[in-house]
Amino acid sequence: MLEELIKQSEKSEGKINAREQSRIETRRRLLLSGAKEFAKKGFERTSISVIAKEAGVATGTVFFHFNSKEGLFQEIALYYLSELHTRLRAANQIPTKTIEESLRNHTEIVVGFIEENHGLFNIIVNRLVLGEDFGNDIKTLLVEEQAKRFREGISEGVFRDDVNVNIASQATIGMLLGVVTWWLNLPGNTSREDLIDTITKLRSSMLSTSKRSKKKAV
Repeated sequence: MLEELIKQSEKSEGKINAREQSRIETRRRLLLSGAKEFAKKGFERTSISVIAKEAGVATGTVFFHFNSKEGLFQEIALYYLSELHTRLRAANQIPTKTIEESLRNHTEIVVGFIEENHGLFNIIVNRLVLGEDFGNDIKTLLVEEQAKRFREGISEGVFRDDVNVNIASQATIGMLLGVVTWWLNLPGNTSREDLIDTITKLRSSMLSTSKRSKKKAV
């Protein structure tokens, strides 16, 4: 999936010379190698030298392109988050009979996406728990997007207007990241369907009005 995301971002760069093409190709290999290693070993146990070796470059090349291991991981994570946003935006265009149905679709996308990229999301969640800057930056991006959707829903009469949008956004993102990661790390505690059903009901009871609607999910 990461390779497709990189290709999409490169389409807008237009015509480039051979040197620039070589630079882009090197970055692409490092991103793919890094994503594989981070997902498999976690952040701390991932070695820059191994990433470089798999990408076919010298270790110093990694630092030339990304400054640090943290910088490489951050760029990888941002690629994946852009894909998650793309999927959610696409889902928002699909008509649904009720807000509950729309919320369920949204929850299924988030759960499925974290399942697909479990190793990388574990790193992000660990950084949130430790209070590290990048983890908080990622959460801030997700919360801001969530708040935007809440405000749209309130203006359309879809969501209740007697809740604090900022608190509701923090609660929603915290629940999604925390509960889904807990479920993946402790398999057997509950079924996938129960997970999605419970999260959907919690979100619906917190935010939706009694009106039936074909509006966007949050």
